[in-house]
Amino acid sequence: MVSFKELPYLAQIGIVVLLVALLAGGAYLFSLQPLQKANEADALTLKSKRAEIAQLSPYKAKLAELTAQSASLQAQMEAQKKIVPEEKEVPSFITVLASEAAKAGVEVRRYTPKDTATKEYYVEVPFEIDVDGPYYSVLNYFDRVQKLERIVNVSRLGMGAIKGGRTPVKKSYKWAPTETVTASALVTTFYSITKSGPPAPPVKK
Repeated sequence: MVSFKELPYLAQIGIVVLLVALLAGGAYLFSLQPLQKANEADALTLKSKRAEIAQLSPYKAKLAELTAQSASLQAQMEAQKKIVPEEKEVPSFITVLASEAAKAGVEVRRYTPKDTATKEYYVEVPFEIDVDGPYYSVLNYFDRVQKLERIVNVSRLGMGAIKGGRTPVKKSYKWAPTETVTASALVTTFYSITKSGPPAPPVKK
């Protein structure tokens, strides 16, 4: 068998070139080819993400508009809660009536809760109240109550002079000299009903 050194010079060069080519091919197959496949996979992922971004890009311009609409609806919902609260808050309602009485310069002597009435979407919560004070102050009080942010109805309003003995108020109070009239009225506020869905069917035994 002829050794490598005994081969012609050109044959030796050819063998060396062939070995280098085989080593380079092996390096490509075992190291560079996996990297190329990974790069191709990354390129496909990038292409897919760009396609998704292109589909979503029309909504980007509308994002500010949708955000503004959402904020507007939220504000409307909060305003609606003030007009017709979701929960029954009798103490806070009485506090509001007392606050308006102080602003108008009158005295609210009695708060008598009456039977509530449940409707389809709301509950009526009525109170009988007795009020006294100067004539125009009493008128101002009921005007302020009817202009509250929340819905309040005033009905069965009766008014009479303290000195004339025709007052609609059944009980006598210690009236000040500046108080000239008394009034009795039914004041009704409303609360919305939060529906949580239809009731579950009864379990058959």
